[in-house]
Amino acid sequence: MECPNLFFFRHGETDWNASFRIQGSTDIPLNALGHLQSQELRKALRVLKIETILSSDLTRARVTAEEASRGLGISILLDPRLREANYGNLEGRTRDEITAEKGPEFIQRLWKQPFTDAMAAEFQIEPPSQVFDRVMSAVKDCIATHPPKARIGFSSHGGVIRRLIENALQNELDNENAIENEPHFEHWRSRILNCTVYPFYWRNETLKLCVSNPLTVSSPA
Repeated sequence: MECPNLFFFRHGETDWNASFRIQGSTDIPLNALGHLQSQELRKALRVLKIETILSSDLTRARVTAEEASRGLGISILLDPRLREANYGNLEGRTRDEITAEKGPEFIQRLWKQPFTDAMAAEFQIEPPSQVFDRVMSAVKDCIATHPPKARIGFSSHGGVIRRLIENALQNELDNENAIENEPHFEHWRSRILNCTVYPFYWRNETLKLCVSNPLTVSSPA
């Protein structure tokens, strides 16, 4: 089994997260719980021996990286290619508002299931394939400038991590061990949680999923 060395984590909570309001490319800061989650994330980064963090330049991701790495001697690089998808005129609207206008099936697809380029075009949202391509461009550039097997953290967003997981899952289930592997990856299909670490590894120019569970940071009381 390959050991993971690339670790993606979603930023800490914001007030818009708490109210199920779509953020997308809108720059929303962490709330009080989000700051606490980021500080708790430090424990995981220490255990994982993260050497460098590449972060989205949006405030919620950047501050999460800064607070989680404080005192650990981890360098932080910012890259706008790790930003959340641009959700157009859906940004700033709540789940209930969108459901009332577009129906429950739409919001189900948007939040939990694969969201297609065709759906994105219909609603003037950044296409998932474009999100994936720009994020992978940043990942490849980062890997190219670090030693092999360097332990790199990526501070990003729920939609970004979902795109990476969907692509990696499809690659995994397309291979010759699909039936054998599918049960091991079921936990990757759940909601992308704030300050949860998702481990990957790099092989044959491809981001691969690890069978191990994502590392969940418990929200402080």
